[in-house]
Amino acid sequence: MSTKIYDGMIFESDNLTKFYNIIEKIDTEAKIIKDDLIIKLIAKKYQYYFDNKITKEEIIRDFHKIPIKEVNYFLDNKYPLLYNLRDLINYRCKNVLHSMERDVDYDLDLVINFAPVNKNILIYPYYEYSEYGEVLLKYFSKYGYWNNSDKPDNISSKDWNTRRKRWDKVIDGKMLCYNLINNTDNVLPKFFISKDDKNEFVDKLLNSFSSLEERAAKYAKNKYINDYVKLHAKPTDNGFNSVYRAIDTLETDVAKNEILKITEEILSTLQEITHDILLNYHFPVETPSK
Repeated sequence: MSTKIYDGMIFESDNLTKFYNIIEKIDTEAKIIKDDLIIKLIAKKYQYYFDNKITKEEIIRDFHKIPIKEVNYFLDNKYPLLYNLRDLINYRCKNVLHSMERDVDYDLDLVINFAPVNKNILIYPYYEYSEYGEVLLKYFSKYGYWNNSDKPDNISSKDWNTRRKRWDKVIDGKMLCYNLINNTDNVLPKFFISKDDKNEFVDKLLNSFSSLEERAAKYAKNKYINDYVKLHAKPTDNGFNSVYRAIDTLETDVAKNEILKITEEILSTLQEITHDILLNYHFPVETPSK
């Protein structure tokens, strides 16, 4: 049987009191991280929709995993784009937490599976965002095991075999489970949107936006790849073949010059997202021309 515990960890004690005290600390830190992640997610979506003047119809397609009736409920033109995104993203995150759906961007969960073994506690966490893993490694040590490839050079064969035996004892459904981000009628951090320039949530959003130059460079690269695919797609292409070919050309002088030209064109049309724009921008009335 194949065993792949790449993210396995160990707490080198079987003292459950100490272990749960650490879990409480991790829980506190994880919730702060979750709030920061959701702010970055809103900022990422907002700047894309704002920069590209995305319409309600296009957002409905983007949030295709939400029933159309629900999307239309959230996308109300009486409210600025920020309010609509807040509610849409909250809905999407809740749906992932409360179902078996895998949706990486919106999966803010952190689950710790654990079991005492040989005076230690083995830990098998689940998370999508590396920020959670960094917190766990402040308190626990790496203790992965796999048998589908060679062991790491810095671990002896004896220690590797010990890991195998320990994980075999617990991996078949014998682990306890602690869900740290499971609170939720409301996944989003508790924030208050107002016209106040000193609003903390709005300030965090503004600080999370990329610079005009970064945004233009990203959009230009994407446009170059899309244009390349349209021009060079072959009838025999399957999947992302033409996209991969476009990516392979990115380091050529021709591609760099073209992307630079596109970047300058896009940069001339972009606008800084200010406090006023953030709180007042609505969806475009007309669908943008393609």
